[in-house]
Amino acid sequence: MIIKQSDRSSTKEQVKILEHKFSFCPIEAIASFNFLSNTATEETFAIRKLCSIMSMPGKVHFEALLHLLHHIRCHPPNAICFYRDVTQSPLFGLLKSAGLSDLNPLFLAFSDSSWGDTDDRRSTGCYQVFFQGGIIAHSTFVPTPIAMSSAEAEIYAMTVTAMILSHLRQIFCDTFFDDSDHPYTVPLLTDSSSGIFITKNNKDNSRTKHIEHK
Repeated sequence: MIIKQSDRSSTKEQVKILEHKFSFCPIEAIASFNFLSNTATEETFAIRKLCSIMSMPGKVHFEALLHLLHHIRCHPPNAICFYRDVTQSPLFGLLKSAGLSDLNPLFLAFSDSSWGDTDDRRSTGCYQVFFQGGIIAHSTFVPTPIAMSSAEAEIYAMTVTAMILSHLRQIFCDTFFDDSDHPYTVPLLTDSSSGIFITKNNKDNSRTKHIEHK
């Protein structure tokens, strides 16, 4: 869903009418969802989207919030679990089904992006970092640069994720190897083959040379 300024209510009276029609206050509902996102990590993207419409929401925003409320009722989130044997975790099952069972599932991350999904054409990125099958860090964000393509948006998401992993890797290596500079590679998974290809290519062309300057 693209959050558009034109979809917002123009007066507080319109918001009151919508609150009466839908029988809930969006500010209270979204604030509760924001707290729930600490464990309902699979809903983080949708919750962060709704956080941007807490002021003067319109009918389409009430409908989106109602849809998420219905989804949570039908699919209540579970607690975050960490596994002594990470091969018994749902994360390892996901990697296995994707043909990636050769990766070390102990400590890895995923990143993704949604290109041009804001009113000002900026893209939304997100990441999730797993340790022993449980999430230890997650976020959604809107990078300042305006991506010219979905591949570029994916690169921005991967870059932010790599920055987070750099810090978490130091903590991991300091804890397990007593050396924060110990060589250790954390797998970063993304679904963009074009984004991966661009990051592996050291040569700039007319479509990618502007990325370095951003």
